[in-house]
Amino acid sequence: MSTPSLLNIPYRLKAGTLYSQLPETGAGDFTVTRTTTPTAGQSTRINSLGNIELVANNVPRLDYPLGGAVNGCPALLVEPSAANYLVRSQEFDNASWGKNATGIDTSIGTSGIQANVAVSPDGTQNADRVNFLLQGDVDLGLNQNYAAATTGQIYNTSIWFKGEGANIGKQIKVQMKRASGGTFVGTTATITLTSGWVRFASSAITLGASNSGVQVVVSSNDATNALIWGSQLEQGSVATSYIPTTTGSVTRNADVISVTGAVSGAIGQTEGTMYCEFEATNDASTRRLLTLSDGNQLNRIMIYYTSSAWRAQIQGTSISLGNFTSGYHKIAFAYQQNGVSGNLFASIDGGAVVSGTSATFPTSLNMVNLGKIEDTGSSSFLNGRIRAAALYTTRLTNDELQALTA
Repeated sequence: MSTPSLLNIPYRLKAGTLYSQLPETGAGDFTVTRTTTPTAGQSTRINSLGNIELVANNVPRLDYPLGGAVNGCPALLVEPSAANYLVRSQEFDNASWGKNATGIDTSIGTSGIQANVAVSPDGTQNADRVNFLLQGDVDLGLNQNYAAATTGQIYNTSIWFKGEGANIGKQIKVQMKRASGGTFVGTTATITLTSGWVRFASSAITLGASNSGVQVVVSSNDATNALIWGSQLEQGSVATSYIPTTTGSVTRNADVISVTGAVSGAIGQTEGTMYCEFEATNDASTRRLLTLSDGNQLNRIMIYYTSSAWRAQIQGTSISLGNFTSGYHKIAFAYQQNGVSGNLFASIDGGAVVSGTSATFPTSLNMVNLGKIEDTGSSSFLNGRIRAAALYTTRLTNDELQALTA
Protein backbone atom coordinates (compact mmCIF):
# COMPACT_ATOMS: atom_id res chain seq x y z
CA MET A 1 0.00 0.00 0.00
CA SER A 2 1.34 3.44 -0.92
CA THR A 3 2.21 6.15 1.61
CA PRO A 4 -0.47 8.81 2.28
CA SER A 5 0.09 12.19 0.65
CA LEU A 6 -1.71 13.80 3.60
CA LEU A 7 -2.02 12.25 7.06
CA ASN A 8 -3.59 13.83 10.11
CA ILE A 9 -3.82 11.95 13.39
CA PRO A 10 -4.94 14.80 15.67
CA TYR A 11 -2.21 15.39 18.24
CA ARG A 12 0.00 18.43 17.60
CA LEU A 13 -1.75 21.78 17.70
CA LYS A 14 -1.73 25.42 18.69
CA ALA A 15 -4.31 28.20 18.59
CA GLY A 16 -5.47 28.39 14.96
CA THR A 17 -3.55 25.33 13.71
CA LEU A 18 -3.92 21.55 13.64
CA TYR A 19 -0.63 20.09 12.41
CA SER A 20 -0.58 17.15 9.98
CA GLN A 21 2.09 14.44 10.05
CA LEU A 22 2.24 14.45 6.22
CA PRO A 23 3.29 16.27 4.14
CA GLU A 24 6.29 17.22 6.24
CA THR A 25 6.49 20.61 4.49
CA GLY A 26 3.50 21.87 6.47
CA ALA A 27 1.38 22.23 3.32
CA GLY A 28 -1.24 19.95 4.89
CA ASP A 29 -1.57 21.77 8.23
CA PHE A 30 -5.18 22.75 8.92
CA THR A 31 -6.38 26.20 9.92
CA VAL A 32 -8.83 26.12 12.85
CA THR A 33 -11.33 28.81 13.81
CA ARG A 34 -13.90 28.65 16.61
CA THR A 35 -15.05 31.41 18.94
CA THR A 36 -17.66 31.86 21.66
CA THR A 37 -19.89 34.83 22.36
CA PRO A 38 -20.24 36.81 24.48
CA THR A 39 -17.48 35.22 26.60
CA ALA A 40 -14.24 34.01 25.05
CA GLY A 41 -13.14 30.51 25.97
CA GLN A 42 -16.50 28.95 26.84
CA SER A 43 -15.95 25.95 24.56
CA THR A 44 -15.18 22.75 26.46
CA ARG A 45 -13.58 19.34 26.08
CA ILE A 46 -12.82 16.33 28.30
CA ASN A 47 -9.13 16.41 29.23
CA SER A 48 -6.72 13.55 29.92
CA LEU A 49 -7.75 13.49 33.60
CA GLY A 50 -11.39 13.01 32.61
CA ASN A 51 -12.44 16.52 33.64
CA ILE A 52 -14.47 18.94 31.53
CA GLU A 53 -12.31 22.00 30.92
CA LEU A 54 -12.59 25.30 29.04
CA VAL A 55 -10.72 25.62 25.73
CA ALA A 56 -9.58 28.98 24.37
CA ASN A 57 -10.91 30.35 21.09
CA ASN A 58 -9.55 28.74 17.89
CA VAL A 59 -7.71 25.97 19.76
CA PRO A 60 -8.48 22.51 18.26
CA ARG A 61 -10.33 20.40 20.82
CA LEU A 62 -8.75 17.00 21.49
CA ASP A 63 -11.57 15.33 23.38
CA TYR A 64 -10.88 12.27 25.57
CA PRO A 65 -13.41 9.54 26.37
CA LEU A 66 -15.37 9.87 29.60
CA GLY A 67 -12.92 9.05 32.38
CA GLY A 68 -9.93 10.48 30.52
CA ALA A 69 -6.76 8.87 29.15
CA VAL A 70 -7.27 5.63 31.10
CA ASN A 71 -10.21 4.89 28.80
CA GLY A 72 -8.58 5.70 25.48
CA CYS A 73 -6.89 8.23 23.23
CA PRO A 74 -8.34 11.64 22.34
CA ALA A 75 -10.07 12.49 19.09
CA LEU A 76 -10.69 15.77 17.29
CA LEU A 77 -14.07 17.19 18.28
CA VAL A 78 -15.89 18.88 15.37
CA GLU A 79 -19.25 20.47 16.17
CA PRO A 80 -21.71 22.91 14.60
CA SER A 81 -22.54 26.20 16.25
CA ALA A 82 -24.70 25.82 19.38
CA ALA A 83 -26.05 28.05 22.13
CA ASN A 84 -26.91 27.22 25.73
CA TYR A 85 -30.13 29.09 26.45
CA LEU A 86 -30.27 28.24 30.16
CA VAL A 87 -28.76 30.94 32.36
CA ARG A 88 -26.80 30.18 35.55
CA SER A 89 -26.14 26.72 34.12
CA GLN A 90 -24.16 25.60 37.21
CA GLU A 91 -25.92 27.70 39.87
CA PHE A 92 -29.16 25.93 40.75
CA ASP A 93 -29.53 27.93 43.97
CA ASN A 94 -29.84 31.10 41.86
CA ALA A 95 -33.25 32.73 41.48
CA SER A 96 -33.13 32.04 37.72
CA TRP A 97 -34.13 28.50 38.67
CA GLY A 98 -37.69 28.18 39.98
CA LYS A 99 -38.25 25.86 42.96
CA ASN A 100 -41.66 24.38 43.69
CA ALA A 101 -42.10 23.85 47.44
CA THR A 102 -44.32 20.81 46.84
CA GLY A 103 -41.59 19.02 44.93
CA ILE A 104 -38.45 20.34 46.67
CA ASP A 105 -37.68 20.74 50.37
CA THR A 106 -37.27 24.51 50.29
CA SER A 107 -36.34 24.62 54.00
CA ILE A 108 -32.92 23.16 53.21
CA GLY A 109 -30.19 25.33 51.74
CA THR A 110 -31.28 28.13 49.39
CA SER A 111 -34.84 27.12 48.51
CA GLY A 112 -33.97 23.43 48.60
CA ILE A 113 -30.53 23.68 46.97
CA GLN A 114 -27.26 23.10 48.81
CA ALA A 115 -24.63 24.86 46.70
CA ASN A 116 -21.07 23.72 45.97
CA VAL A 117 -21.17 20.58 48.11
CA ALA A 118 -19.44 18.10 45.79
CA VAL A 119 -16.79 17.82 43.09
CA SER A 120 -18.39 18.18 39.66
CA PRO A 121 -17.33 16.80 36.24
CA ASP A 122 -14.97 19.78 35.86
CA GLY A 123 -12.93 18.60 38.87
CA THR A 124 -13.83 21.43 41.23
CA GLN A 125 -16.26 21.61 44.16
CA ASN A 126 -19.09 23.41 42.43
CA ALA A 127 -21.82 20.76 42.16
CA ASP A 128 -25.12 21.39 43.95
CA ARG A 129 -27.46 19.06 45.85
CA VAL A 130 -31.22 19.10 45.23
CA ASN A 131 -33.50 17.78 47.98
CA PHE A 132 -36.59 16.30 46.29
CA LEU A 133 -39.72 15.48 48.30
CA LEU A 134 -41.93 12.42 47.97
CA GLN A 135 -44.83 13.46 45.72
CA GLY A 136 -46.72 12.11 42.74
CA ASP A 137 -46.82 15.04 40.34
CA VAL A 138 -43.67 15.10 38.21
CA ASP A 139 -44.46 18.71 37.22
CA LEU A 140 -43.28 19.92 40.63
CA GLY A 141 -39.59 20.57 41.09
CA LEU A 142 -36.73 22.63 39.69
CA ASN A 143 -37.49 24.61 36.53
CA GLN A 144 -36.38 27.36 34.14
CA ASN A 145 -38.13 28.97 31.16
CA TYR A 146 -36.70 29.87 27.76
CA ALA A 147 -39.20 32.28 26.27
CA ALA A 148 -37.65 32.62 22.79
CA ALA A 149 -38.00 29.01 21.66
CA THR A 150 -39.01 28.77 18.00
CA THR A 151 -42.22 26.95 17.09
CA GLY A 152 -41.61 23.70 15.23
CA GLN A 153 -37.89 23.49 16.02
CA ILE A 154 -36.27 20.61 17.89
CA TYR A 155 -34.61 21.35 21.24
CA ASN A 156 -32.74 19.10 23.63
CA THR A 157 -31.79 19.56 27.24
CA SER A 158 -28.90 17.90 29.06
CA ILE A 159 -27.88 17.90 32.74
CA TRP A 160 -25.28 16.00 34.77
CA PHE A 161 -26.51 13.94 37.75
CA LYS A 162 -24.92 11.79 40.44
CA GLY A 163 -26.36 9.74 43.30
CA GLU A 164 -25.20 9.52 46.91
CA GLY A 165 -25.51 6.67 49.39
CA ALA A 166 -29.06 5.33 49.71
CA ASN A 167 -30.21 7.56 46.84
CA ILE A 168 -28.21 5.55 44.28
CA GLY A 169 -30.73 3.66 42.17
CA LYS A 170 -33.52 6.21 42.56
CA GLN A 171 -34.86 8.02 39.54
CA ILE A 172 -34.89 11.64 38.39
CA LYS A 173 -37.14 12.95 35.61
CA VAL A 174 -36.25 15.68 33.12
CA GLN A 175 -39.01 17.07 30.91
CA MET A 176 -39.67 19.94 28.54
CA LYS A 177 -43.07 21.59 28.45
CA ARG A 178 -44.68 24.51 26.70
CA ALA A 179 -44.22 27.59 28.81
CA SER A 180 -47.73 28.68 27.76
CA GLY A 181 -50.51 26.21 28.36
CA GLY A 182 -48.33 23.86 30.38
CA THR A 183 -48.45 21.00 27.84
CA PHE A 184 -45.53 18.57 27.97
CA VAL A 185 -43.94 17.91 24.59
CA GLY A 186 -41.69 15.13 23.40
CA THR A 187 -40.83 12.35 25.81
CA THR A 188 -40.53 12.26 29.57
CA ALA A 189 -37.01 11.02 30.11
CA THR A 190 -35.86 9.31 33.29
CA ILE A 191 -32.37 8.76 34.65
CA THR A 192 -31.38 6.29 37.38
CA LEU A 193 -28.86 7.78 39.78
CA THR A 194 -25.49 6.03 39.95
CA SER A 195 -22.35 6.51 42.02
CA GLY A 196 -20.69 8.36 39.10
CA TRP A 197 -21.59 11.42 37.09
CA VAL A 198 -23.90 10.72 34.13
CA ARG A 199 -24.98 13.28 31.53
CA PHE A 200 -28.66 12.89 30.87
CA ALA A 201 -30.20 14.25 27.65
CA SER A 202 -33.69 14.41 26.17
CA SER A 203 -35.25 16.17 23.19
CA ALA A 204 -38.63 17.63 22.30
CA ILE A 205 -40.33 19.68 19.58
CA THR A 206 -42.02 22.95 20.49
CA LEU A 207 -45.60 22.83 19.26
CA GLY A 208 -48.33 25.28 18.28
CA ALA A 209 -48.37 28.85 17.07
CA SER A 210 -49.36 30.06 20.56
CA ASN A 211 -46.25 28.59 22.15
CA SER A 212 -44.41 31.27 24.12
CA GLY A 213 -41.37 29.19 24.99
CA VAL A 214 -40.06 26.04 26.61
CA GLN A 215 -39.77 25.19 30.29
CA VAL A 216 -37.21 22.65 31.53
CA VAL A 217 -38.46 20.75 34.59
CA VAL A 218 -36.35 18.51 36.87
CA SER A 219 -38.31 16.42 39.37
CA SER A 220 -38.59 13.06 41.14
CA ASN A 221 -41.30 10.73 42.38
CA ASP A 222 -39.04 9.68 45.26
CA ALA A 223 -37.75 11.46 48.32
CA THR A 224 -34.30 11.84 46.82
CA ASN A 225 -31.14 13.84 47.24
CA ALA A 226 -29.39 14.22 43.89
CA LEU A 227 -26.17 15.97 42.93
CA ILE A 228 -26.65 18.16 39.87
CA TRP A 229 -24.35 20.18 37.56
CA GLY A 230 -24.00 21.58 34.07
CA SER A 231 -27.44 22.23 32.59
CA GLN A 232 -27.93 22.99 28.89
CA LEU A 233 -30.85 23.73 26.56
CA GLU A 234 -29.96 23.96 22.88
CA GLN A 235 -31.54 23.66 19.47
CA GLY A 236 -31.07 20.31 17.74
CA SER A 237 -31.64 16.63 18.37
CA VAL A 238 -28.20 15.81 19.86
CA ALA A 239 -26.55 17.29 22.95
CA THR A 240 -23.27 18.96 22.04
CA SER A 241 -20.33 19.71 24.34
CA TYR A 242 -21.18 21.62 27.49
CA ILE A 243 -21.36 25.44 27.25
CA PRO A 244 -21.28 27.11 30.72
CA THR A 245 -23.37 30.25 31.24
CA THR A 246 -23.85 32.94 33.88
CA THR A 247 -26.21 35.89 33.34
CA GLY A 248 -27.16 35.14 29.74
CA SER A 249 -27.04 32.58 26.96
CA VAL A 250 -23.67 31.74 25.40
CA THR A 251 -23.04 30.70 21.78
CA ARG A 252 -20.17 28.45 20.76
CA ASN A 253 -19.37 28.91 17.08
CA ALA A 254 -18.64 25.94 14.85
CA ASP A 255 -15.27 24.21 14.53
CA VAL A 256 -14.10 25.29 11.05
CA ILE A 257 -11.12 23.10 10.10
CA SER A 258 -9.71 23.42 6.58
CA VAL A 259 -6.57 23.77 4.49
CA THR A 260 -6.27 25.26 1.02
CA GLY A 261 -3.77 26.34 -1.62
CA ALA A 262 -0.48 24.46 -1.29
CA VAL A 263 -2.30 21.28 -0.26
CA SER A 264 -3.39 20.76 -3.88
CA GLY A 265 -0.26 18.65 -4.44
CA ALA A 266 -1.48 16.18 -1.82
CA ILE A 267 -4.88 15.78 -3.51
CA GLY A 268 -5.22 13.14 -6.20
CA GLN A 269 -6.61 15.13 -9.10
CA THR A 270 -7.44 12.33 -11.55
CA GLU A 271 -7.40 9.45 -9.08
CA GLY A 272 -7.03 9.15 -5.34
CA THR A 273 -8.29 7.77 -2.05
CA MET A 274 -9.85 9.40 1.02
CA TYR A 275 -9.74 7.73 4.44
CA CYS A 276 -11.28 8.64 7.79
CA GLU A 277 -11.75 7.02 11.20
CA PHE A 278 -14.55 8.85 12.95
CA GLU A 279 -17.42 8.73 15.41
CA ALA A 280 -20.95 8.32 14.08
CA THR A 281 -23.74 9.79 16.23
CA ASN A 282 -27.52 9.72 16.05
CA ASP A 283 -27.68 13.26 14.63
CA ALA A 284 -30.07 12.95 11.68
CA SER A 285 -29.06 16.19 9.92
CA THR A 286 -26.92 16.40 6.79
CA ARG A 287 -23.24 16.27 7.80
CA ARG A 288 -19.89 16.31 6.01
CA LEU A 289 -17.00 14.10 7.12
CA LEU A 290 -14.15 14.75 4.65
CA THR A 291 -14.40 16.92 1.54
CA LEU A 292 -12.20 17.97 -1.40
CA SER A 293 -13.09 20.94 -3.59
CA ASP A 294 -11.92 24.15 -5.22
CA GLY A 295 -13.87 26.18 -2.67
CA ASN A 296 -17.37 25.74 -4.08
CA GLN A 297 -20.05 23.06 -4.26
CA LEU A 298 -19.87 22.65 -8.05
CA ASN A 299 -16.46 20.96 -7.95
CA ARG A 300 -16.21 18.37 -5.19
CA ILE A 301 -15.42 14.88 -3.93
CA MET A 302 -16.67 13.99 -0.46
CA ILE A 303 -17.77 11.56 2.25
CA TYR A 304 -20.94 12.72 3.99
CA TYR A 305 -24.23 11.75 5.66
CA THR A 306 -27.74 12.51 4.44
CA SER A 307 -31.17 10.84 4.21
CA SER A 308 -30.30 8.15 6.77
CA ALA A 309 -27.15 6.93 5.01
CA TRP A 310 -23.43 7.61 4.74
CA ARG A 311 -22.41 8.31 1.15
CA ALA A 312 -19.35 8.77 -1.07
CA GLN A 313 -19.80 11.31 -3.85
CA ILE A 314 -18.13 12.79 -6.94
CA GLN A 315 -19.78 15.98 -8.18
CA GLY A 316 -23.53 15.25 -8.00
CA THR A 317 -23.37 11.44 -8.04
CA SER A 318 -23.10 9.35 -4.87
CA ILE A 319 -23.04 5.73 -3.75
CA SER A 320 -24.84 4.78 -0.55
CA LEU A 321 -22.77 3.11 2.16
CA GLY A 322 -25.77 2.53 4.41
CA ASN A 323 -26.36 3.57 8.00
CA PHE A 324 -24.63 2.05 10.99
CA THR A 325 -24.57 2.11 14.76
CA SER A 326 -23.27 4.95 16.90
CA GLY A 327 -19.57 4.64 17.67
CA TYR A 328 -16.30 4.69 15.75
CA HIS A 329 -16.05 3.48 12.16
CA LYS A 330 -13.56 3.56 9.26
CA ILE A 331 -14.35 4.59 5.68
CA ALA A 332 -12.03 4.42 2.66
CA PHE A 333 -13.25 5.98 -0.60
CA ALA A 334 -11.29 5.64 -3.86
CA TYR A 335 -12.04 7.50 -7.08
CA GLN A 336 -10.63 7.36 -10.60
CA GLN A 337 -11.30 9.50 -13.65
CA ASN A 338 -12.57 7.73 -16.76
CA GLY A 339 -12.79 10.24 -19.61
CA VAL A 340 -15.10 13.06 -18.46
CA SER A 341 -16.71 10.80 -15.86
CA GLY A 342 -15.36 8.91 -12.86
CA ASN A 343 -15.58 5.67 -10.92
CA LEU A 344 -16.28 5.39 -7.17
CA PHE A 345 -15.24 2.59 -4.79
CA ALA A 346 -15.74 2.52 -1.00
CA SER A 347 -15.46 0.17 1.97
CA ILE A 348 -16.64 0.57 5.58
CA ASP A 349 -15.05 -1.37 8.44
CA GLY A 350 -13.49 -3.94 6.11
CA GLY A 351 -16.77 -4.71 4.36
CA ALA A 352 -17.38 -5.52 0.71
CA VAL A 353 -16.54 -2.67 -1.68
CA VAL A 354 -19.47 -0.65 -3.03
CA SER A 355 -18.93 0.92 -6.46
CA GLY A 356 -20.57 3.37 -8.83
CA THR A 357 -20.00 5.82 -11.71
CA SER A 358 -20.30 9.60 -11.86
CA ALA A 359 -21.31 11.52 -14.97
CA THR A 360 -18.68 14.25 -14.55
CA PHE A 361 -15.34 14.62 -12.81
CA PRO A 362 -13.95 17.64 -10.89
CA THR A 363 -10.81 19.59 -11.72
CA SER A 364 -8.29 21.80 -9.88
CA LEU A 365 -9.09 20.62 -6.36
CA ASN A 366 -7.18 22.70 -3.80
CA MET A 367 -9.20 22.63 -0.53
CA VAL A 368 -9.60 19.96 2.17
CA ASN A 369 -12.24 20.33 4.87
CA LEU A 370 -12.53 18.20 8.00
CA GLY A 371 -16.10 17.84 9.19
CA LYS A 372 -17.66 20.73 7.25
CA ILE A 373 -19.19 21.65 3.91
CA GLU A 374 -16.91 21.62 0.87
CA ASP A 375 -17.12 25.35 0.11
CA THR A 376 -15.98 28.31 2.21
CA GLY A 377 -19.28 28.45 4.09
CA SER A 378 -20.03 27.13 7.54
CA SER A 379 -22.67 24.41 7.51
CA SER A 380 -23.21 20.62 7.51
CA PHE A 381 -20.76 20.01 10.36
CA LEU A 382 -19.94 16.49 11.50
CA ASN A 383 -21.08 16.84 15.14
CA GLY A 384 -18.73 14.09 16.27
CA ARG A 385 -15.07 13.14 16.64
CA ILE A 386 -12.31 12.27 14.16
CA ARG A 387 -9.42 9.97 15.07
CA ALA A 388 -7.58 10.06 11.75
CA ALA A 389 -7.85 11.37 8.20
CA ALA A 390 -5.68 10.64 5.18
CA LEU A 391 -5.42 11.24 1.43
CA TYR A 392 -3.64 9.18 -1.23
CA THR A 393 -2.86 10.38 -4.74
CA THR A 394 -3.52 6.88 -6.09
CA ARG A 395 -6.67 4.79 -6.34
CA LEU A 396 -6.13 2.01 -3.79
CA THR A 397 -7.29 -1.42 -4.91
CA ASN A 398 -10.45 -2.94 -3.50
CA ASP A 399 -8.39 -5.30 -1.36
CA GLU A 400 -6.43 -2.33 -0.02
CA LEU A 401 -9.63 -0.44 0.79
CA GLN A 402 -10.88 -3.37 2.82
CA ALA A 403 -7.54 -3.87 4.56
CA LEU A 404 -7.30 -0.14 5.42
CA THR A 405 -10.71 -0.14 7.11
CA ALA A 406 -10.62 -3.59 8.74
